[in-house]
Amino acid sequence: MKWQDAALGMAGVIGSSVAVVHGILIQRLMVRPFEEFFIADPRLFVGGLYLYGAVCNLWVTRGPHPGWMLMAVALVLIALGVHKSVG
Repeated sequence: MKWQDAALGMAGVIGSSVAVVHGILIQRLMVRPFEEFFIADPRLFVGGLYLYGAVCNLWVTRGPHPGWMLMAVALVLIALGVHKSVG
């Protein structure tokens, strides 16, 4: 085995190890807190997805387009539905 083959093999082992550790840390430190927040009120999760979709659609189309406009209307309706009226 040449030293280049060994170097590529070691790079693969190091890259795989870093990916696994990174995945574990992301799951533990970022995903679980978000899951707890969104499980508490799933409407906020849906609203966040609509907001993300509307902003991305606006950014891609760069102008008036029915896609982001309708998502924005749906987002307003979600916000009205989440807000609980008193009385």
